[in-house]
Amino acid sequence: MIQSNENIIRNRPGLTLKETFDLYVKAVQNSDLEGLFTIVSKSEDFFFLTTRGKLIDRLGYYEFHKEWFSETGWEMPVDNTEVYEKGEFGYTRAVFHYREKRPQGETYVLDSYFTLIFQKEDGMWKVVADICTPIGDDSGIKNK
Repeated sequence: MIQSNENIIRNRPGLTLKETFDLYVKAVQNSDLEGLFTIVSKSEDFFFLTTRGKLIDRLGYYEFHKEWFSETGWEMPVDNTEVYEKGEFGYTRAVFHYREKRPQGETYVLDSYFTLIFQKEDGMWKVVADICTPIGDDSGIKNK
């Protein structure tokens, strides 16, 4: 199957931080691991702080997303985006609404603040840190 260039998710020089963030969200929502990692820094200093407080490096971030993206039955709308950009650094803060249908008929719900810290690398905005903070009750199981 041939994809049009519109559907290919790739970071590129010249994008604003907001445009790069939108690509990040699109890559996640489409389970596009290759596209996502055009937006993630190659730096060894990269880190991901999970909702449970676990600190993960770049390789762990890759493995986390590889496993997650192989799953089905989930969605993650995003809203309340704040974008701050100054020079070579910037951040975005948004609310990610994770929803997953469980085999038992329940829906797992996790609303979290995601703060992504970006740095310019080779003329492109790249995520150097991903900090996920759950909002409210983190038990996550809802009957719907």
